[in-house]
Amino acid sequence: MGRSLLEKWIKPSLLSDMDSVQLLKNVDGKASFVQADDDDMTQTTKSKIRFSTHDNLLWAHSSFPTTESDCIFFGPDTFRYFYFLEKTVKMYHEKGGKVIDIGAGSGAGGIFLANLLKDQGDVQVTLTDINPTALLYSRANATANFPTKDGPKFNFVLSDILKNVDGPFDLIVSNPPYMVDTEESKSAADKDGAARMYRNGGGTLGIELSVRIVREGAEKLNRGGLIALYTGIPILAGNVDPFFSEVKPLIEEGGLELVRYEEIDPDVWGEELSTKAYGDVERISVIGLVLRKK
Repeated sequence: MGRSLLEKWIKPSLLSDMDSVQLLKNVDGKASFVQADDDDMTQTTKSKIRFSTHDNLLWAHSSFPTTESDCIFFGPDTFRYFYFLEKTVKMYHEKGGKVIDIGAGSGAGGIFLANLLKDQGDVQVTLTDINPTALLYSRANATANFPTKDGPKFNFVLSDILKNVDGPFDLIVSNPPYMVDTEESKSAADKDGAARMYRNGGGTLGIELSVRIVREGAEKLNRGGLIALYTGIPILAGNVDPFFSEVKPLIEEGGLELVRYEEIDPDVWGEELSTKAYGDVERISVIGLVLRKK
């Protein structure tokens, strides 16, 4: 696929940044914007990168199917995350401030927030991920959407949750992985059985990362600051919510107060309920949790 063709449908600033961060290369250095079709008889190629938009914003992300362990997801969950963040901003009383998006992936949440807050004062946005590929996409997408130096300031940090990040922050947001990703998952882990970083939430029910974000986020949150967590939770028999059972004591221990706990979608990924990992789960619910530091 020639550069001249790409320039017809991609912002020049995005092309430039993709070059600078080698987003169009695999780790082995080979061009990876396109790949050969699995069927050798067709002699065709398909894009390995797709582009999605919301209002005036644009994101590059992995193409479908998202089966590689380091792929970058952007889909229905992302747009529900935007809905949640838009509501959260109405509770955020700082003028600009320090914002961090944990497990940023394509940078969707942090970039969306930067756009919402850009006229409210000096905004500093940190995008973190444990996946190096995610930071390449985040950097390219941030530069594409805010190409001038007078816009929001972005930092990009390779980190397991907040381990490599200095706080404190005024607003901590995250849409972390929340599924159990195994070889038998209906949407399939990669061909070698490796869990996908964007999907595997850890623990037996996929809630480990979400619990950690609340625990570790409380330690790096300014007084009056918010933790806004969009995640999926398994609902057990009797409408038991194991995620909130673990988070409830952390709220008091972390000097937090509950602002909102909202069920955004009561039933997602229903096909996973027939797998062994979800044998005791009645449904998977998407929730939005907002906590404030006292």
